[in-house]
Parts: sequence; structure tokens; C-alpha cells
Amino acid sequence: MKSLRHIWDPSELVVVIIQLRGDGMDLFAVRVKQGRESALASEAEQFENLAGVTKKFGKKSAYHFHVLGTGVLNRLVNFSPSYRDELIVSGDKEAFYFTSFSDQNRIAVSFVRREAIDGLLKQAGEQKLFVLDITSGYVPLFRLTEGGGKIVFDFTVEQHGSRIELYKKSEEAMERTYIDDKLTALHEALALAISRQYKRPLEGMKLALDETEKEKTGKEYREFRKFRVFGLIIVSVILLLLLASYFYHNSLNDDIAQLEADLTLESENVSVLERLKQEKMRKEQLVSSSGSNSSQFITFYLDHIGESVPREISLVEMTIFPLKEKMKQKRKVELDQGLISIEGLCPDSQTLDRWIDKLEGKDWISRVELLNYLKLNDRQARFNLMIEIVP
Repeated sequence: MKSLRHIWDPSELVVVIIQLRGDGMDLFAVRVKQGRESALASEAEQFENLAGVTKKFGKKSAYHFHVLGTGVLNRLVNFSPSYRDELIVSGDKEAFYFTSFSDQNRIAVSFVRREAIDGLLKQAGEQKLFVLDITSGYVPLFRLTEGGGKIVFDFTVEQHGSRIELYKKSEEAMERTYIDDKLTALHEALALAISRQYKRPLEGMKLALDETEKEKTGKEYREFRKFRVFGLIIVSVILLLLLASYFYHNSLNDDIAQLEADLTLESENVSVLERLKQEKMRKEQLVSSSGSNSSQFITFYLDHIGESVPREISLVEMTIFPLKEKMKQKRKVELDQGLISIEGLCPDSQTLDRWIDKLEGKDWISRVELLNYLKLNDRQARFNLMIEIVP
């Protein structure tokens, strides 16, 4: 694994989660952005096929395939150099992808048949994706329990110090668990663990591909990154030269265009200023017609109505001289100077009736009309009154 530390850009890795089913597979992908101190994984997104993953994340990122689901076997066995032969009693162990973690006493291992994902790997090659390695099962989660810890999803992984304590199916499955003080789902946790294994390999953990395959993919990926960098530099230089030539030969045209733009802007400013003057005059007329400049006109009604309100009634809104219609551009504003609108809350209709009777006794009020009465609950109702003022 040490040879992998510098063959991919640690700032970004796309982990493709392959969830095997009896009748096919589901694909999920998580992008992990690795900073100096910590990694940040996006939420897993589901895709119909690998082409959709490529369309979303592109070909410039490094990829890692991880396999879960039907056909993926997870075992905890005693340490032995020939543990693979013991697991694959009848069959060719080379027909499987193995992922393992050893503490020199026991080995947590996950394995899956190569044929289960060989078709997907072929598609990755056709799409020219750089698949750096492959893992399966829940073994990578030991990268998150380094030094001691426990992670529980539908499978439990636990270490005491550097010793493997548990690697088995959970009695009670958890959809999310805390990782770095953040609730994290299984797919995102696996992606974080795998990205950290690339950043700083955990001793004792082995991924599926052999060193020859890893070195081949790593070399191709390094060359691809160099090509992208140098190609970008060359294209940038050419583009800068073209831009410099363009601006040099068109400087006079640019000056003329700028002068025309300034003239247009000045004309627009004059038009805006004229519209603002008209708007100011319209609003001054509105204020003048509303009577708000008078020291007693509006306050007379406010004082008398406020003085008459019983303690049990609460006023929510009072509009004196409402607009006859909504304000519109280039339309004269007209106020209904014979009406006062009141909205409020009261405990019952009897209290409201007594207040209406009191208002109708005012010599400057010609009529009080109850427009709306809505019972909110047993102790409160909302009402709307319209008061007509004596001309």
C-alpha cells in the first residue's frame, strides 16, 4: 500500500459502492475530498449504471470499487499464512477478490468472486477510468477504529487497542453511527475509511489488487495527471497570446465602445432621475391628500377610538383612510377618506356588540359594519369592522 500514497491526488477520491443483489446490482458513489487534517465525504448518490457515475464525477478523479451485498462473505479467522486455502477449501482462490486486516493473532477477511464485478471493471476500462484498487465487505472500517473503537451498522467492527475484538453481523442494525462526532451512514463511512487508507495506510490491511496491477494503474494515472497539467499550461499560454493579440488590435474599437456605453449610461441616468422626480411628486400628493400633515386630523380618530376600546378587546390593525385601489405606476392615488378599517381580537360577541354600540353613539360616526367574525377558540374570536365617518 505504501506505493499508492502518491499515485493519486489525495484531495479527491470517488468511491463506487457496488451493492450486489441476486438479480443484479445497485451502484452508489461517494466523493471524498481530503484536506490536510480531515476528509469530507459527500452523501452517497445512487446511479443506474457506471456511465451515470462517470458523467457525474468525470474521468479526472481516481476511483475505488467497493463490493457489498449478496455473494460477499465476511469471516474472522485465526492468523495463518495459508488462511485463504482454509477458507476456499474446494475451488481456486485466485477466482476471488480478498480484503483483509490482521492483528497477527486473528484476521478479519472479506472476499467475493471476481466474476461478480468483472463486467463492471471492463466497463470502467472502456470508459478509461482509473480504478486504483478494490475492496469488499466491512474490513475497511477497521481504518476508522485504529487504536481502539467500535463501529456498528448491520455489521459490527471493534478493536481493543490494536487487537481485533469483533467482526460479525450486528444483533441490532444501525443505519447511522457517529464518526468524528458526526452521524454517518454506512456508504459514507466506508468511503472515509478507504480514502484514509490511501492517505495513510494502516499496517496489517491488504486490499484486493496485487502490487503489479496497482503499480500499472498508478503509473497510468501519474502520466494522465502530468498530461493534464502540461496540456492545461500549453492551452493557457496559447489562449493568453490570442487574447493579448485581440486586445492589442482592437484597443481603439474598445475605446469607442466605452464612450458609447458611457453616453448610453448617462442617458439612462437622466431618464431614471426624471422618473424619480415624478415618483416624488406623486408620493407628496399622497401624503398631502391623506391629511397626515395636520396635527389633529388623524390623531383625533386614533384618540377617540383607542379611548373607547374595552379592556377585553385587543386591536391588531387599524387603517385610517385606506386606498380605494392598489397603488399602480402612472395612476393617481385615491384614498377613501370616509372609512376606517379595524381588525382585532375579542372574547365573545356580546363584548364586541357593546363596543359597536358605543362607537355608533359617536357624533362623527355615521355607521359601524361588522365585516367578519371568526371564532378562534372558546376564549377568543377575530373580527373586522368598517367604520363610516360622517361627511
